[in-house]
Amino acid sequence: KSFSWFRLFCTVLSVCFIISLGRFIKDPFQFFSSKNSTLPFNELFPFSSNKFTPFDATKNVIKFSDIKGCNDAKNEIMEFVEFLKNPETFLKMGAKIPKGAILYGPPGTGKTLLAKAVAGEADVPFFFASGSEFIEMLVGMGAKRIRELFNNAKKNSPCIIFIDEIDAIGQTRNRMRNSSENDQTLNQLLCELDGFHTDTNVILLCGTNQIEVLDPALVRSGRLDRKIQLAPPDLKGRTELFDYYLT
Repeated sequence: KSFSWFRLFCTVLSVCFIISLGRFIKDPFQFFSSKNSTLPFNELFPFSSNKFTPFDATKNVIKFSDIKGCNDAKNEIMEFVEFLKNPETFLKMGAKIPKGAILYGPPGTGKTLLAKAVAGEADVPFFFASGSEFIEMLVGMGAKRIRELFNNAKKNSPCIIFIDEIDAIGQTRNRMRNSSENDQTLNQLLCELDGFHTDTNVILLCGTNQIEVLDPALVRSGRLDRKIQLAPPDLKGRTELFDYYLT
């Protein structure tokens, strides 16, 4: 009789273990973050605890007038500012607005600053993330963080998302290390781009120093097909920089 009770106990324990394992595999973040859990997920996996929060538009005072030495890039990206300011006008005209753009060029040429200026000119929230923030040890966590970022942005639309060092997750898929996790992250990013509609009012800007390594699926027509180069300033641009910062 005691042996049968022991077998029943082992059976119940096994069922509970299988259910818990299934919940963990399905969504490890939710599993450890539930109210009934005594194991806080952020303490166990602190590398996944970052949150994407928008910079308040009123605090982002950077304007195009603050950026010198890249007039061509400012002219190319102005279309996004006009769309965020007056989306109804573009929709009535039937104009096709790109979902985003790749800002590429050597380090220090002002890619991040230009993205902030777009949000500042349009007076919209600005979401910033680095591509390395989506590289996780747990499979599926990078894709989950992509979803969190875009869901948060949609709730605060119109807005700008800027992902710096996009090549960290957007490289051609046969080039990347840890391909299983990175493939899921990139695929989720592509799905989010495909889910953008004209009334979403969210613009994705990405910065990279290595545009040649990006996956063709990411930069194909209908996704991030707009490419804006930020080269080192020429003599005129350098003169503007010296005049702006030294006077």
